[in-house]
Amino acid sequence: MKRAIGILLAGVLLVAGLTPCRGEAAPTKSACLVCRVTKGEAEEEPVKAVRRYDGKEYGFCSEKCAQAFEADPVAYLPPAFHGPHLRSP
Repeated sequence: MKRAIGILLAGVLLVAGLTPCRGEAAPTKSACLVCRVTKGEAEEEPVKAVRRYDGKEYGFCSEKCAQAFEADPVAYLPPAFHGPHLRSP
């Protein structure tokens, strides 16, 4: 019976697009992206708020910083450089 419930639960999670937790805990310390941009700080601080953007989780030093990120995430993310256009001719 327990096995049937487990299989049913796994199916529900799969259909819902969720993945079961594999023991990964959220980070307890992180460099706040908002503080990095607005104050130039790069030190890791205790995480007090978390937001998810584009499939990735980000930790912030305060709810205020998390809300600023949530309002305009692209303003605080480091630029992503990839693709063939970066190669020298």
